[in-house]
Amino acid sequence: MEGERRIPVGNTTSQVYPLMNDKERTTPPPAPVPMGGSGKFSFPLRNAEQTKTQDKSVKETFTTRLLDGVVSVSLAALFFGLPVFFTGLTLQGLAFEKEMYFYFWLLLAIVSWVSKGVIVGEMKIRRTPLDIPILIFAVAYIASAAFSVDRWHSFWGSFGDPSRGVLSVISLIIAYYLVLSHFTIKRMYIMLSALLTSAFIVMVWSLLVVSGVHFLPSSIERYAPMSLLGSITSLMILLGAMLPLFIAAMSVLQSLPDRGRLFKLSLMAGLAVGIVLDLILLFLLFPYVSWLAVIGGFSFFLLYILAQVVKMEERLTWLPMLVLVILLAFYMIGSPINLKTTLPVEATPNMKLSWEIAKESTKNNLFLGSGPATYGYDFSLYRPQEYNQQPLSNLRFSQGTGLYLEAISTIGVLGVIAFTILLLSFVSVGLFLLAQKKEHNKFLSLGLWSMVTVMLVAALSKQFNGSILILGVLIAALALAVLMKESQSDESYLNLSLQSSPKFALALAFVFLVVSAGVAFTFAFIGKAFWSDVLAAQAMESSLGDADGVTKMTKASQYMPQESRYMSYLGQIYLTMASQELNKPEKDRDTDALKKYVESANGFAKAAQTMSPNDIIVQEVLAQTYENTLFVSGMNPDLLNAMQKAYEQASALEPHNPIYFVKLGQIKKTLANSAKADEQKTLLAESVSLFQKSIDEKPDFALGYFNLGLAQEASGDVDAAITSFARGIRVNRTGADADELKYNLARLLRIRGKEDDLKLAEVLLKEILADNDKSLNAYLTLGLVYEQTDRKDDAIKAYEKVKSLISGDNTETAKKQIQTFIDNVRAGKSNNVAASDARASESAVPSIIPPAAPIAPETQVPATNTLPAAPITPSSDPLVP
Repeated sequence: MEGERRIPVGNTTSQVYPLMNDKERTTPPPAPVPMGGSGKFSFPLRNAEQTKTQDKSVKETFTTRLLDGVVSVSLAALFFGLPVFFTGLTLQGLAFEKEMYFYFWLLLAIVSWVSKGVIVGEMKIRRTPLDIPILIFAVAYIASAAFSVDRWHSFWGSFGDPSRGVLSVISLIIAYYLVLSHFTIKRMYIMLSALLTSAFIVMVWSLLVVSGVHFLPSSIERYAPMSLLGSITSLMILLGAMLPLFIAAMSVLQSLPDRGRLFKLSLMAGLAVGIVLDLILLFLLFPYVSWLAVIGGFSFFLLYILAQVVKMEERLTWLPMLVLVILLAFYMIGSPINLKTTLPVEATPNMKLSWEIAKESTKNNLFLGSGPATYGYDFSLYRPQEYNQQPLSNLRFSQGTGLYLEAISTIGVLGVIAFTILLLSFVSVGLFLLAQKKEHNKFLSLGLWSMVTVMLVAALSKQFNGSILILGVLIAALALAVLMKESQSDESYLNLSLQSSPKFALALAFVFLVVSAGVAFTFAFIGKAFWSDVLAAQAMESSLGDADGVTKMTKASQYMPQESRYMSYLGQIYLTMASQELNKPEKDRDTDALKKYVESANGFAKAAQTMSPNDIIVQEVLAQTYENTLFVSGMNPDLLNAMQKAYEQASALEPHNPIYFVKLGQIKKTLANSAKADEQKTLLAESVSLFQKSIDEKPDFALGYFNLGLAQEASGDVDAAITSFARGIRVNRTGADADELKYNLARLLRIRGKEDDLKLAEVLLKEILADNDKSLNAYLTLGLVYEQTDRKDDAIKAYEKVKSLISGDNTETAKKQIQTFIDNVRAGKSNNVAASDARASESAVPSIIPPAAPIAPETQVPATNTLPAAPITPSSDPLVP
């Protein structure tokens, strides 16, 4: 055919080089490299005249070459660094660190891109089939953010994982055009090599961790994550997606000429080892693998090979079939034996829970949703009552399972429609180009699109964190660029020229200046954000009463004054300092400092709540701060009212959280202690109603039964109190909560003294002592039971045990009181009347709890006094009984 030449490459004889005539076919050029497999060469080659013409249109200088080099380095750094980068120095964790890493290299590439455009006089942006869908999605996303319940976090991203923020989405769009606009064969190999190398490092790291090998110095190991992708689930999504790319890369290498044979064999061996390591990790970490995504994506890869839509190097056609058989075998075998390393439990909301939240959220925010990066708000507000019946009901989730279900809640129907248009456009372009022009072999494209398939299925069915989201978008952009190149699609660019006319050039020059200034500002802002989080982490690592912690957290809040969480943490640090000051001997106590600490704690907590009134974590910290201030500074009616209002607002943001009803009930009960008789009766009735509401929300809520029984006892209804404690024991048979319920039931049974009450009380008290033989309350009440059943010697032994266990403040006074009990027994006097409500040194649940620990940004456990969650296996589902 005129205009092309054929040369042998490897064992193939049908490679086609465009733009070469028949006379040239016997002399293969050294530079071109086929993209793998047998079939026709995929990339058009430029002849000397074309190259010369382009060189005239774009003046190549050392500066422009340097700027091009910076772009290449930035792209390589993104594909290599995103899977492996971490510092372990920040409070928000790995997803935040990777986001900052992404911003840094993207901004560096943008600066180089814009600078080259100014120097050359024009800036080219690649036109793609996705331009209009991307524009529609961006507009819908920004519109949702404009009406968000938390505009700052919708712009910046949620605390801990900023990947859903407007800034992140716009950055991903820019990264997409950066990859497409600067795509060359050389850069393609650079990006692919960076990704493959990075994945290999991740696999080696992961295998060493799973094997329990301590391969890092202790000074570094304390900062190193178990999974370099933030979660093991995200790690397995990446490793499952890498299998097709490893095989595609091997096929490409196999089809190359044998020049540099040793180097080629080394690369082939490395890729083969990568496949083996990948399969080993998929088996060892079976519970964390999205098998539907992995097997589905690899089946897509094999389908195109078997149908010969894409031709593979013949000597390796057995490999993908073998890998698929191994994957299916793993899936049938199931989880392997126990590993040497204890892996973390990764609880995520299942599809049913995510669907319930999405469905309920549409009733209030149908079109625009609650705003990007506000899924935590939706989860708390719309989580169903049934969620409280699960072991992990004290967990909150800031991301949903499946991007679609998360999007329904956050960006609304309009955003979902825009996302669907974008997704369908992307998939349809890929399927169309893969199936067209079979004479252009697209094996490398098939490998990349199979990766994308794995990630898409996982994104729609699993929780997708920021680390894998950013990497997935970059891989998708690269997959489209390679496919368009291998398909020899027409290249069209939007040319922003400074040379067209003076007026237009002046306008574009102004735009370039604005963009440059914006990039410089963003660089500084990203640096401040990262450093502020490092300072916040250092503050939280230090003792919470440490002045250095206050200084660092103050600086963090100054660098990032928009972040309300820093304000909340600062308030908690001041509250802890107040508690420490209060615990000092009275002669050493600084009352002025104590007052200052309390005022600062309340001030910062309130400032945080003002900044983020719809953030349940911030609202909860405010309520806890008021509560603990009462503990530190004593009873204050105004502060108690403020605490009540704060918990009411928290309950409005999370209406099915039972702990808030307990807190509100405790407030009512506390107010009743100082109220007049009529008002006291009303307040106690209200507290009983609130405690009952907490039990209605969570039928096995031990704290609810406990407080309900105490309130009923205070109301004079001992029989009802006994019934409540007994019901609580039936649903909480073991543990510290059960012991508290048993103790109070035994105490009331002893007071009531009907029929077998004393026998049952004795049994309950002995069960408590079997679990905890140092329980002062249990021994004291048991002694009283022995007195009532005329076992004086046993009563004396019980009191002697109490006396031996007493420690702490006022020890001598307490021991004298117990000695009086002993003397009374020996003298034949009863202690029952005087000690009917005695507590030696413990109280079951004080109305004002001790200072609460700061709420961690990742776990986001609700209020203090929630019951600890039972351990589950990695594959457990929060909504599965």
